[in-house]
Amino acid sequence: MEKPNLKHEAKIITALPEYEDAFINYFQDTTRSFMSLKNELLSGIGTVSHEGPARMRTSTDEVMLDKEPAKIEMKFNTPFDVILRTDVEALMKSIDEASDSGIESLVPQIFRFFGEVCDASGQVVDGRGQPFSFDLFLELLEKIEITFNDDGSPNMPTLFIHPNMRKVLEDNPPSEEQQKQMEELISRKRDDFFAKKRTRKLY
Repeated sequence: MEKPNLKHEAKIITALPEYEDAFINYFQDTTRSFMSLKNELLSGIGTVSHEGPARMRTSTDEVMLDKEPAKIEMKFNTPFDVILRTDVEALMKSIDEASDSGIESLVPQIFRFFGEVCDASGQVVDGRGQPFSFDLFLELLEKIEITFNDDGSPNMPTLFIHPNMRKVLEDNPPSEEQQKQMEELISRKRDDFFAKKRTRKLY
């Protein structure tokens, strides 16, 4: 996630650039922290500070995707006298508004990007009009790379699914046969993971 840059949009707070820089840095850092605290997806994504134009390149199974950095729109109101009076409560309200607006702007872009990555790497499961089920969930896991710890325990990926889909899984626990299929899937991926690890070469 690109760090929102307010420096070129904000008004000069004082005639001293160091005060302006300090305020803008505080505002954007605190806003970013609020966004991470409020949103589970953003809390798991690291941030990078970058000045000037930039492009992101993502590699997925030899497929390269070039993406422009996400543009985050934040709507908030910070009257100038709030700064002059050091009204902390009013400032926190502005930061809270900015973080809500930032989440509303950024999260849909992230999910669209995830969709593009999944399409490019063949990690999309076509439900063929079927209702969501544990079988489709297994089919999804089949397409996802899973890493393993030295003791063989899997590092299961974090999945973001619609609440209705989650309820389907909760209300319909896997049968013994489906649980067996799950265990076989994990076992097969474990073998593949350590086989690739043993044959990996350093250049």
